[in-house]
Amino acid sequence: MSVEAAKPRTSKPFRPGLFEESPQDAPKLLTSSCRSCGRSFFPVRTDCPHCVGTGHVVEAAIAGTGAIYASTVVHVPSPAGIKPPYAYGYVQLDAAALRVFALFTSVDPHQLVPGSRVEMVLGPLRTDADGNELIAYKFRPLAVENRS
Repeated sequence: MSVEAAKPRTSKPFRPGLFEESPQDAPKLLTSSCRSCGRSFFPVRTDCPHCVGTGHVVEAAIAGTGAIYASTVVHVPSPAGIKPPYAYGYVQLDAAALRVFALFTSVDPHQLVPGSRVEMVLGPLRTDADGNELIAYKFRPLAVENRS
């Protein structure tokens, strides 16, 4: 009787091309922008849909800081395998004229108020069929100063 060696489990992005990570710096979102019209895109696009082939699109890695635009807390399982409760919404980025859809690290609605400052972090999303941990970009609320 032969015993199969266990496959090593790894961590990998749930979708390549959305972010980059560096041991020295904070993770960055991978974006693109059109040199002709100035519009920015996330995820990266190779062509500008507004300039239809006449724009020159360039890619950039930008800091993932911004403010919450909208959020919600979900209490039912996600079809993608995310266990409740979890929170998601839109973040208005500082480094580009972009509003990105993302998960939040907190499910406390008091930390997810529109206008609240957040920063991007990388964290587990779920485990795939092979047992590998899928990593996603998420936004973590920054400490709120006492405003009394």
